[in-house]
Amino acid sequence: SVVFHEYAQNSPRRHKVHFFWENRGASRDVGQESLKRLTGLIGMAPDVLDYDRVEADRYGLGTVRDVELFYRLFLVDVAAKRAQPLCRFVESGAMHRALAPARRPDTGAVDYRNVSFDLQAFLDDRLYRPIASRLTRLTQKRDLANLKIVLADADRAKLARRSPDFAALVSKARQLLSRNPVP
Repeated sequence: SVVFHEYAQNSPRRHKVHFFWENRGASRDVGQESLKRLTGLIGMAPDVLDYDRVEADRYGLGTVRDVELFYRLFLVDVAAKRAQPLCRFVESGAMHRALAPARRPDTGAVDYRNVSFDLQAFLDDRLYRPIASRLTRLTQKRDLANLKIVLADADRAKLARRSPDFAALVSKARQLLSRNPVP
């Protein structure tokens, strides 16, 4: 899938998969036009209207699945150009377990209308709350070396964006580190 694909960097079968922007033979302009076409075709950039629509019916999303439903389910906000980090959802196998019952018997493709899981609750339970809990504990203990590591996890997970309480917790941890630098 172009929209969601975890590159298997350590796979002996796939070797190193190059991203489309790593294409050495193409000029920067071609890469930019390709990106514009891709984001236009998949509805990822509603503000981009001037993209190449040649064979859009063939290479577009089709009409079987509603892309808006997909974006809602997977917490993609195209207007704000934001998405939730889903690595833990994918790597844990939870995505496969959640989507397998919704596969269509005729094609095996996921029918997103039949998906009945709460991805935000999963991320809260498995990603955000555990990081917040570790930040709280390490801030209270003033364990600065480990706090720095967990704060990096919070940054990768975009914890501060999740809620005002989490944003305050991240800010408190940053303040503690700024007053007590760790090498």
